[in-house]
Amino acid sequence: MTTAFSLPYLGSIGFYACYIQAENPVFDIHEHFIKQTPRNRCFIESPDGFTKLTIPLEKSSSKLPIKDLRISYREEWQKDHWRSICSSYNSSAFFQFYDYLFEEFYSKQYNQLIEYNLALHRLVMHCLKTDLPLSLSSSYIENPLTDYRLSFNHKDPTLWEGKIPHYHQVFHAENKAFIPNLSIIDLLFNEGPKAIHTLEQVRIS
Repeated sequence: MTTAFSLPYLGSIGFYACYIQAENPVFDIHEHFIKQTPRNRCFIESPDGFTKLTIPLEKSSSKLPIKDLRISYREEWQKDHWRSICSSYNSSAFFQFYDYLFEEFYSKQYNQLIEYNLALHRLVMHCLKTDLPLSLSSSYIENPLTDYRLSFNHKDPTLWEGKIPHYHQVFHAENKAFIPNLSIIDLLFNEGPKAIHTLEQVRIS
């Protein structure tokens, strides 16, 4: 039996906690795309709380499998995303250890969303120093053991409060609160090698 996941853009801390703790995790690349979800969107910290980063896509049928979605480059979104990431994390403890690895993803163009997300996912797993095998579905996953495909579609990272251990965040003083379920890069840039241990302590319910 498999645990079904959607493949996100720089997935959240909650996503990666579920992923590394899952039994036989598989990315369903044959599911239909759902708008305004982590499939092409992530949240990073900012002085005003959190900022949403969204990858624009070429217009297509709503019934198109996610594996066939193409990224749009009509806007210079890569420059905007990288500028936002640098602005948010330049002063974080471990940004300088990882920034050069992520920077190339904001200059090189990828045709398909799935190709881009997969490459970033591989990099994240490398930074976490985990060798969990990567599995992709050969067709739409029917009746998985556990289904996480709709579990991370909420638009408010604070909903995971109490489930994710607190760690230092760059704008803690400005925000006067810990923001628990931002993109995995928030955890990596702030915690570095300790990130994997934080993921293992996340309360999954």
